[in-house]
Amino acid sequence: MTADLLATVRGGEPELPDRPVPTAAALDLRNRFFRGLAGRVEREDELDELVVALLAELLESIEPKQADGGRPGTAIARRRAVAGAREALGEDPRTGVIELSRRVAVSPHHLSRVFKAETGETISRYRNRLRVRLALERLAEAEPCLTRLAADLGFADHAHMTRVIRRELGVPPAQLRARLAPEPLGESLLTELRTRRVALLEP
Repeated sequence: MTADLLATVRGGEPELPDRPVPTAAALDLRNRFFRGLAGRVEREDELDELVVALLAELLESIEPKQADGGRPGTAIARRRAVAGAREALGEDPRTGVIELSRRVAVSPHHLSRVFKAETGETISRYRNRLRVRLALERLAEAEPCLTRLAADLGFADHAHMTRVIRRELGVPPAQLRARLAPEPLGESLLTELRTRRVALLEP
């Protein structure tokens, strides 16, 4: 855990508590679930969101006011933070929650909370839907290299992109490319178009 990450949740103070911290059984259970999920998360930004949520919950259980640092205080401020995060993700869908929180000047934990409250989905879910939309645009233009497409959109690799797109749309990207890419004009159609053009030019 970096001091910077801890500071974002503790309202600017990076120090850990200087005494043993008792935790509830429910939090221990979530920690075990998190450790199991950590090995299956494919991207660092998704792991960041899990770490931030678990760390904030721990700190809130012992120092609620301290962990509350960085919460946008009004509905307008919350909407502004979410709008800023969405704009940043639109510019670069690879942006992680830590960098997003820096850009909109709220803690990553509270950004995650207000983002879900405002949009109805997590930052990771929103990011993946955005990536899929951008992938569709590239696939419709007959993107020749799916590995490059995955890297450009911030997926862990080609296989990760395939899993996300299949989960969202039920179809792998290679099949989508074949369906979406414009078909080349057949020779007979080209001949017909040329004939019509000549006919139109004749007096």
